[in-house]
Amino acid sequence: MVLESLLSGTGGTVVFEFYLPFLLTFTLFFGLMDRVNPFGPNQKKLHVIISLIAAFYILIFSPFAGQISTFFATFFAETSLVIVTLLVGMMVVALLTGMGFSKEGWDKVWHRAFGGIVMLGFVVAVALFISSGGLNLLGAAGFGGGIGLSAEDLLIIGMVVITVAAIWFMGRSSED
Repeated sequence: MVLESLLSGTGGTVVFEFYLPFLLTFTLFFGLMDRVNPFGPNQKKLHVIISLIAAFYILIFSPFAGQISTFFATFFAETSLVIVTLLVGMMVVALLTGMGFSKEGWDKVWHRAFGGIVMLGFVVAVALFISSGGLNLLGAAGFGGGIGLSAEDLLIIGMVVITVAAIWFMGRSSED
């Protein structure tokens, strides 16, 4: 009865639009920071604080927020979507390849595809930064206007550069 009243009407809006995104974002950021330890071992309090800040940025996302708040809210929301997509992809790969979730199986994948994973991570990070409004934050709202390039021109140039870099990376020999 309590759950039904909570999920019906405006209570459902609160749960699905605020509480669950907050909880998911906090859990993902805390889990990643706890696993990676970017600030060294035994820094759980710092991980909690940073994860709470990231999760609260999800809650304050609104068109009326300031430019920096809007950037962080969009960035953290899109990063959360990327993390969820990666986790689901890892689960599908683990189930379809039969390697399961063993550390040895993932170590093999990591060792074989390290360069590609790093390149993909860089491309995803740049895409998240740009799509979150990072260029506007840096004062480059009309980033192609000063040199006569449109956004489409810059996109094509970027795609060509990424393609050439990928071909170079895949084509280099182990002696290079």
